[in-house]
Amino acid sequence: MSNDKQLSACEFRELEEDELIHVDCLEHVYPDGTSSLHNVCFSLFKGEIVVICGANGAGKSTLVEHLNGLVKPKVGRLVVLGQEVTQKTGVITEVGLVFQDSDSQVFAPTVLDDVMFGPLNKGFTADAARLAAICALERIGAAHLTNRIPYYLSRGEKRLVAIAGVLAMNPEVIVADEPTSDLDPFHSRQIESVLFELKTDFRISIVIATHDMDLAARIADRIYVIAEGQVIATGTPRDIFYNKSVLARANLNEPTAVRLYKRLCQGGSASDFKPVKEHDLVKLLEGVIGKAEP
Repeated sequence: MSNDKQLSACEFRELEEDELIHVDCLEHVYPDGTSSLHNVCFSLFKGEIVVICGANGAGKSTLVEHLNGLVKPKVGRLVVLGQEVTQKTGVITEVGLVFQDSDSQVFAPTVLDDVMFGPLNKGFTADAARLAAICALERIGAAHLTNRIPYYLSRGEKRLVAIAGVLAMNPEVIVADEPTSDLDPFHSRQIESVLFELKTDFRISIVIATHDMDLAARIADRIYVIAEGQVIATGTPRDIFYNKSVLARANLNEPTAVRLYKRLCQGGSASDFKPVKEHDLVKLLEGVIGKAEP
């Protein structure tokens, strides 16, 4: 599709204040001719967690790989931290990308060497890179892994090291592709907690791509729903998770709290407050039970 035709289908928007990532009319076609993204618009603002929800093959990974310039847009406009991304733009190191497959990202002889790799390639001295790596590992509670050999780490530990590797480069944005996939419950909670604390304690903006609706319900400020390469809805978790048609079109399940609440409503226990997180549902039930007591 030519740029002229693209503009006629989707006009470019003006950048808003505090908008760190601005995507307009993005399209992507794989080398074999398969189209993966169509007319995608996306925004990330300072100090928020945005979750991109979609089923496998919906286009989530392709979209997030554009957000730091790893993949360049051929059609559409991408502005990252005020910089227009073109075919000549290098990878934007201020946006750290945590891949779904940690084995492709964690490869050095020791964890310390691995976390130092990014800062060294960014031009840090050896001492500065070592300090940045140690600080990053300490920030996420992984200092005990410093001298371990990555090959012998668990999946969860490798995911922590991958996060530390991008954190050591002092990013403004961290993009995580399916950060809790294939992890046991302990490490899933640990990764979720780390990402949330990076936002709340260090003011790093976060983008997460996932099909885990419970994770999205707990952590998202805003949600984009993507299906067949297109953004079909965006809004707050409550906007999205109580929209049955959107979830059905994207082949996504409701979060646990929403599903249980709807079952309660069938029994006549409806409330004006619609819970999205499990602890919200618990509070609602406590109120209902309290009123029912003699």
